[in-house]
Amino acid sequence: MIPVMCLAAEPDSLPLRPVLTSTMFDMGRTGRLYDSYLSIMNYAGWNVGLRHERLQMSRRRPARMLTRHDLSLDYTSARNKPGNGMMMMGMLGYDYGLLYTARMPVRGLTLYGGGQAGTRIGFIYNMRNSNNPATAKVDARLSLSGMAVYRFRIKRYPLTLRYQLSLPVAGVFFGPEFGQSYYEMFELGNRAGTVHFGSFHNQFYMDNLVSLDLPLGRGALRLGYRNSIYSTRQDYIDTRIYTNSLVIGVTTEFITWNRYKPAVSGRRISPVYE
Repeated sequence: MIPVMCLAAEPDSLPLRPVLTSTMFDMGRTGRLYDSYLSIMNYAGWNVGLRHERLQMSRRRPARMLTRHDLSLDYTSARNKPGNGMMMMGMLGYDYGLLYTARMPVRGLTLYGGGQAGTRIGFIYNMRNSNNPATAKVDARLSLSGMAVYRFRIKRYPLTLRYQLSLPVAGVFFGPEFGQSYYEMFELGNRAGTVHFGSFHNQFYMDNLVSLDLPLGRGALRLGYRNSIYSTRQDYIDTRIYTNSLVIGVTTEFITWNRYKPAVSGRRISPVYE
């Protein structure tokens, strides 16, 4: 358990609900960056990402329901196989989830499962193209989300091992039709058919994270591995983005403080990890 940094006051009828925040830096390889609207060639290169996650037990059901906020920013620079072309990609994403808690008979193991809503907005830019050099990537989705957390000790040193998965079920995404230029869409107003319903048949986005938290002072050092798979297909236009990254971050647990209310001791606490 990461030590709680400070105490705060909530209504006396509610337990204290610590907030668990994690700021993570990703760095790795994008093994495939392919968008047939811009090029028929596959591009590959390096990627960096910055993420901030906030976990807290719900106010309404502090013993059973977990709320999750996840904000992400990613950038990729990639080249084609001959080395004469370069693509850049940038993505900004946000997800909000509600997960139910299931404590297992195995000591230290807790499972979380539920759903989340999220959106991503970004671009892919091909530096070789003079006509239609870039394409926009915008989507909104509802996803299944799950998490397994195993807390254990090596001698007296506590460790937290975690696996996080999100998998979209339904949503909408933006995509031009085959041969449709951005000039047609935004200058001439021909935007018909650019918003598509997304599900397993034409859109896939799976994000996997395996991490280990090592207590360090008042927080913890997070080490991990992230795998991301994103693909869409509409009107004969395919997009494929496969990324593998190493993760390093800092995790902190604290209780929010209200300066206008006195601190309360002896209250029940509903931590994120028990």
